[in-house]
Amino acid sequence: MLHILASDRQSFKIAEALSPLGALIHDRQSAIVVDTGIAPETVPVTVKVRGVPGAPRQAWSLEVAANHILTPALTLAAIANALQATCSDRSDVVFTATSRIAIAGHGEVQIQDSAYTATGVGGSKALSQLRMFDLIDAAYSNPFENTRISRVEIDLDIRFNREVITVSTRWFPAKRSIRESPSTCRRSFVRLGKPSRSA
Repeated sequence: MLHILASDRQSFKIAEALSPLGALIHDRQSAIVVDTGIAPETVPVTVKVRGVPGAPRQAWSLEVAANHILTPALTLAAIANALQATCSDRSDVVFTATSRIAIAGHGEVQIQDSAYTATGVGGSKALSQLRMFDLIDAAYSNPFENTRISRVEIDLDIRFNREVITVSTRWFPAKRSIRESPSTCRRSFVRLGKPSRSA
């Protein structure tokens, strides 16, 4: 028992099980139903953080529920919580996320994303743009078979900097069609460095 909330309107208890009790099969307003003979299916998630000197912890291992709706949301929450505990700084951050998603019967898919955020890497807005969540959603939405995610791993390399590139101008030759050839000549001007926040 963790806490008892005494209320005339709706009193309830907050408790934590000492060991797995089974799988939740019904969730109603009046009560929940657990089948003790069923082991709940989970997905192991590993989060590793590099580039944070003096971090109290750099590796996190946990399990989330295996469900087409819950798995992406719980995985995002787990990554965000691990990062907030490792580096809660709300500052300019450039990070590279290397994600490995193991799909049962289909091997492992690796995705690498690079992003910048001005509010710290622990914010869910930047993390939610990682393509690993699109892959998890596509795997669970497979119309041809019942696909199962067997493992999720993500390595985050963090740099406290503002390494961004701004594309200022881009054009194509005036008298050529872009559809003529995939190697159509084109030019771009970029501005390197640390632009102002209004840029």
